[in-house]
Amino acid sequence: PAAQRPPGAVPSVRTAPVENLAAGPLVSTVEPFPLFGRAILAWLGNIFVVPSPWTSANYWKYLGESTRLPNGAPFVFEGKPQDIWWVFVLEALLIYSNVVANDSGFLALLGNIVLPFLVLRWFCEKLRVGPGGPFLSFAGEFFPYLGWVALVFVSIFTIVGWAWALQYYLDWVCRNVAGPVRFSFKGKGLDILWRCAVVAVGFAFVIPIPWALAWLTRWFVSQIEATTQPAA
Repeated sequence: PAAQRPPGAVPSVRTAPVENLAAGPLVSTVEPFPLFGRAILAWLGNIFVVPSPWTSANYWKYLGESTRLPNGAPFVFEGKPQDIWWVFVLEALLIYSNVVANDSGFLALLGNIVLPFLVLRWFCEKLRVGPGGPFLSFAGEFFPYLGWVALVFVSIFTIVGWAWALQYYLDWVCRNVAGPVRFSFKGKGLDILWRCAVVAVGFAFVIPIPWALAWLTRWFVSQIEATTQPAA
C-alpha cells in the first residue's frame, strides 16, 4: 500500500511548474499542534541559548514547507542551523540583556531590528520554489526596512494604527522577495486588527492558543498573492 501522506501534501503538483502562474493566494497547511510545538521549542531554545540555532531553524523550516503556491506547488526550505547560528545565539543572549538589564540602547536595537533582518534574508535565500526549483532571495535594503519597522513601532502608540502600518510593511517585504514568483500582501489593516484582537483573547484563555496561532498564521499566509505574470 502507498505510504500515508502528511496533512496538506499535494503529490499531484509536487513538480508543478511555476511558469505562467496566475495571480492567487498562497495556501498554508500549518496544523495547531505542530506549529505550537515548534514555537514552544524555539522559545525553549532561546532560554537555553545553545539549542537556539536548531530550534529556530526547525520553526522556520516548518513555516516554509507548509506553504503552497496557488497551483499547489510546495516550497522547499534548505536552511541549516549552522548557516546563521551566531544570529540565533545572539538573539537568545540579547533576550537576557533586555529582561535582566532592561537595556534599551544599542543591544536592544541589535536584537529587535538588525538580527531579525538577517533572519528574514536567510529565510528567503534558503526557500526553493518546488523540489529542485530556483531559490528566492530578499532584495530589500536595510534602511528602508529600518524605516518601516520604526513606523510600526511608533504607530503602536496610536493604539490601532499599528495594524495599517503592519499592512504596508508586510506588502513592502513581499514585493522585495526576488525570484521567479512575484509576491504582494493583500491584507487590510482592519482585518489585521480584529483578528489579532481575537487571537489575544484566545491567548488569555491559554487553552485555545494552538488553534488561535494556526488560524492567524493561515490567514496571514492567505493574504500573500503570488504570480509570475508581469507587473501591470
